[in-house]
Amino acid sequence: MAQDHIIIVMGDRILAPAYAKRANVTVTESGSTLVISSAKAEDAGEYKCSVALDGDSPPEIVHIVSILGWFSPNHSIILSIPCP
Repeated sequence: MAQDHIIIVMGDRILAPAYAKRANVTVTESGSTLVISSAKAEDAGEYKCSVALDGDSPPEIVHIVSILGWFSPNHSIILSIPCP
């Protein structure tokens, strides 16, 4: 995950203070999408989306996110991470 197993979002709420000002989540009937604005190299890594269900093996999907290239501080990079 982005930073050592930090829970960024639960449902439609941003929980991680480090992401509060630059993350947004959209929840629909078909899933949710986490958007991180002004993405930085530190945002690269694994993002895991899991469904809160009873049991030992809740469904989950892992996205590997890479930040490619060098970008000027005056430009924003937006990550959009879907979770079906």
